[in-house]
Amino acid sequence: MEQILVIRPNGEEYLLEDRAAFRIINSISQKTELRSNDTIDIDITSRNFHDFKIGDTFYYLGRKYTLNQIPRYQKNSRNEYQYSATFEGVMYDLRRASYDVNIDTTGSAIYGETLTADLELFARVLIENANRVFTDKWGLGEITEGTETKTITFSEEDNCLGVLQKLCDEYDTDFTISTDENGLNKINFLQVGEEIPLEFKVGFNKGLYNLIREKVDSSDIITRLKVYGSDQNLGTSYRSNKLVLPGKNKPNSYIESADAIQRFGIYEAVKLFDDIYPKRIGIVASINSDSPYKFSDSSMDFDLNEKDENGTKYLIAGSAAKIHFNTGALAGYEFDVHAYNHSNKEFHIIKFADENGYEFPSKDNNAFRITPGDEYVILNIQMPQTYVDNTENELLQKANEYLSDKLEPNVQYSMDIDTLYLQRQLNETVIEFFKVGDFIKVIDEDFGINRFIRIKSIERDLRNPFDYKLVLSDSKVSNLVSGTIAGEIKNINNIIKINDLNNPAKARRNWKDAQEVLNMVFDVEGDYYTEKIKPNSIETTHLQVGAKSMQFNLIDSFFEPNINGNPNILRWSSCTLVHFTIEENIRDWQIGASTKNLEANKPYYIYARCNKDNSIGIIDVTEFQYTVDQGNYYYFLIGIVNSYDNEIKAREVSLMYGFSTVSGRFIKAGRIESSGGGNTYFDLDTGEISGKITFTNDSPAFNQVRDSIEIGGRNLIENSSFENEYNFIDLHNVNFERTSNYGGILPKYGSKFLVAFNNAQTYFFYFGLQKIEIEKSSDYILSFNYILPFSSDHLQISFIYDNGYEAMPITETTQLSYDWGIKRTFVKFTTPSNAKTLYVRFDAFTMNWLCLDGIKLEKGNKATDWSPAPEDVQKQITELDNTMKRIDGVTSFLGTTIDQNVIATGVLMVGSEFQSNAGLSGLNESGSKSVRLWAGGTAQNRNKAAWNTLDDGTMNFYHPNGQIAFKFGLENGVFAMNGYHKDGYLMFKLDPNRGLVNVAYSQESWSERKFFQVPVTNLNATDDQIRVYLTPLITQSNGIYTIEQSKLNYQCWEYFNGTIPSNADWQQYNGYKSNNTSRTLNIPNGWYLQNYGPLEQDSSSLKPAISIVYIENGVERLNRIIVMTNL
Repeated sequence: MEQILVIRPNGEEYLLEDRAAFRIINSISQKTELRSNDTIDIDITSRNFHDFKIGDTFYYLGRKYTLNQIPRYQKNSRNEYQYSATFEGVMYDLRRASYDVNIDTTGSAIYGETLTADLELFARVLIENANRVFTDKWGLGEITEGTETKTITFSEEDNCLGVLQKLCDEYDTDFTISTDENGLNKINFLQVGEEIPLEFKVGFNKGLYNLIREKVDSSDIITRLKVYGSDQNLGTSYRSNKLVLPGKNKPNSYIESADAIQRFGIYEAVKLFDDIYPKRIGIVASINSDSPYKFSDSSMDFDLNEKDENGTKYLIAGSAAKIHFNTGALAGYEFDVHAYNHSNKEFHIIKFADENGYEFPSKDNNAFRITPGDEYVILNIQMPQTYVDNTENELLQKANEYLSDKLEPNVQYSMDIDTLYLQRQLNETVIEFFKVGDFIKVIDEDFGINRFIRIKSIERDLRNPFDYKLVLSDSKVSNLVSGTIAGEIKNINNIIKINDLNNPAKARRNWKDAQEVLNMVFDVEGDYYTEKIKPNSIETTHLQVGAKSMQFNLIDSFFEPNINGNPNILRWSSCTLVHFTIEENIRDWQIGASTKNLEANKPYYIYARCNKDNSIGIIDVTEFQYTVDQGNYYYFLIGIVNSYDNEIKAREVSLMYGFSTVSGRFIKAGRIESSGGGNTYFDLDTGEISGKITFTNDSPAFNQVRDSIEIGGRNLIENSSFENEYNFIDLHNVNFERTSNYGGILPKYGSKFLVAFNNAQTYFFYFGLQKIEIEKSSDYILSFNYILPFSSDHLQISFIYDNGYEAMPITETTQLSYDWGIKRTFVKFTTPSNAKTLYVRFDAFTMNWLCLDGIKLEKGNKATDWSPAPEDVQKQITELDNTMKRIDGVTSFLGTTIDQNVIATGVLMVGSEFQSNAGLSGLNESGSKSVRLWAGGTAQNRNKAAWNTLDDGTMNFYHPNGQIAFKFGLENGVFAMNGYHKDGYLMFKLDPNRGLVNVAYSQESWSERKFFQVPVTNLNATDDQIRVYLTPLITQSNGIYTIEQSKLNYQCWEYFNGTIPSNADWQQYNGYKSNNTSRTLNIPNGWYLQNYGPLEQDSSSLKPAISIVYIENGVERLNRIIVMTNL
């Protein structure tokens, strides 16, 4: 990689890597993504402080990269500084300009937030907005002409980068940005990519180190698609209220794939194409000279006024036809048709005035007039049958295109390219082998792949031109840049105060998080645990988990990852940290709210950095470990931000502060909770118990719980979590099911929830809850959790009184999250002055289903957390009474007994604040293979904990991915000692005849090396003969002598024959070769310099000393130190 010259905004220049200044690049990688990211991440170590500034810029491959955010900076000592900086491509400049549709290019001051345009006009508005911030720096390049006219609404938060990506998604195109010699950035809207003429497979010399397949999103496959168009321009005699497929009515307006049904079964879905309806696209030919409200269209091919035996043929009785303009100054506006004259094909429309007094069309302002060439459509009529037939065929075509993309699971492939394979196929003159959008051919029989797949994203090490990591996908899903508009990441509102993911994914994640926490745990005191723990036991009369520095509380705090669906942003609230033990008196610090941008796929520590001299603290989120006492500050470890998890599509936060103690018969802790992902816990600090608690027979705790039941805000709806059968009223087109699992949806409250199904062919059903008495003229609030399957579905709440009703549509974004995780819905209302009774009706506008749980209706204008009605609580108490009477005695080991120094129990576990991490088990679930001891895993996952011992004495160790790593003990009656690779295959074992033997081998390899070839071949050459060639290599700055890496100008390859037995004969060829394919072509005999960087100094002369080596027949024969006495 060539040197990178950075230019500051003031014109100053510096080298990004400057060994003379002892500033070294540790890593530098470029990340590009289709329709998305373009960044270069750099990690630098420097002996001197270097002030990176926002606006610092460099060019790579002719593309501009700018530092838009201050880098992460760490000072390790007075002469060691570390920086992590992200330089962003020129596309990120667009993030600085808001997208305003009222900019001058539209010719209108009153567009509001909505613009009707084709792609070119949208793009020109974007360019004008960008040039408002970057004067004359942006222009429009290549763009497809004649694109569809669309109406798009923008918000005040939209910026030009977000809109650029939105437009690409709307028009299914890509974008590139090219910069000319004058610095003009041109945005090109066009499909990018070409086929790369190489094939890639997993295996030696086949192109890939590995191939990973994973789902892109949570959407299901579709094998049968119900399809409908719009209800526009169908008239009253059409066979359905929406456009349907040719020759079909609404119940059977669907297509399906017989092949996909044979493979997967029937997976139904509904797709509504609202933009497909019978229409004729007309063009204005001329304007009536006497009236701006009249225009003619010479190509109009039917008489709008035509009549038949039933009356008007195309006009709908009692309803005015409308003209909708697609282009021109009136694009997006609709006007009623006053009259139509077919003899001259002239339309007469009715003007209207908006709330600001502007008239459309305008008599006085040319900006708001109809003009020849304007495109329009006629709406609110019954189109001629030929148009209807053609549109039905268009609907069928669109349906087939949509279904074809849904017949296979939506997956992507990640792969590490074999650098040696790429190097053999290409050469270093090609500096960019792959680009996002390119297509490469991937072959894998197991995955059933043998085709070209498009490159979605690229990550490459810029120091190695052949090092690529690719993600391939046929999916059209795009990841939108952070800071633009909401991306495709699932929006999990994962606030650590309410971390409630009760499902198996959560249980698995708990295990993964525990391993990550375990790997990151360190001694925050510096020397606290010295000699406290013996290798095979902990012997003590008192066990305390948690260090002295961690004894604090955070008052009114929360930590929230995954902000707006972005897992790389962490937010926290303002709070007060109260510390109990750090000083003689209790100390407290005020901590402000803020956010932190995180690097992808990295865990972080969360510290409270508190000033010793005042009461101000901040949250520090970092990869580095700190002990508590750091100069003028305390660093209090709060917890860990875990890395991104692909199963739950989010990060989680693991809190670590506080402590637990075990002393004799007493246990003191803050919170005891389920290790299996459930929601059962005992919070000893707040006095809160949650979960389904079952008491054994004659337990005195039963009566205590029953007598202390308290109800919060009174719920007026009985059986509001549908635990029991429910009698609904006022039903229409609906069937019900109470269930504990529907398509992966689990209950939000209790063990059941309601699924209401549409049992007819209309896009609407409803049902009412039981009737209750209410107070007149009073405020009430209804709250509940619901899920609908599609964003086009919506919900309405109707309040039915004894003397009237009120309908209130739910205007929020439709709740689609299957874990009920987006938010709870609230509806406030005031009862009429003469109302006495009420029932609540749920009106669902969907062809499918509605899931409902946790309904609460309470008096007042502020909702409280869901709680059952008092009548339900009494029923639960009665049921619990009856259950207790049926319980028989339990065996001794289902309880725990303590007799002096003997403890008898079934399972004994120890763990962290969140879960068990080790334990002993007497359960005999697998006979001789039952786990008796384990560590590094939860009780639920003890079979694959980091270490376990079985009943038969076998000891196992497991890799973090769950694969067996090492087995020691008896296997089928024979002593075994086996080692396994992380991918599961056996690497070595104990053979009864040969002892410990390898069963997995490494391949032969050629590893690239860079030397300086000293032009001296004589083994006995003098120091002076060699020194003359080394002197020009050395630079000196501030008394430090250095050899630059670029001086190592001789390329060769180090050959290794591997460990495969059949390769043993090639061991004689091990050594340095002139190319990367030969075993025998050795480099020339002679002296070589192998190292670069700062030079050591001779202890006597204080002159720099250089180590060189003599290589003969490809093998190092002699090492030699040359002291540079001439310097």
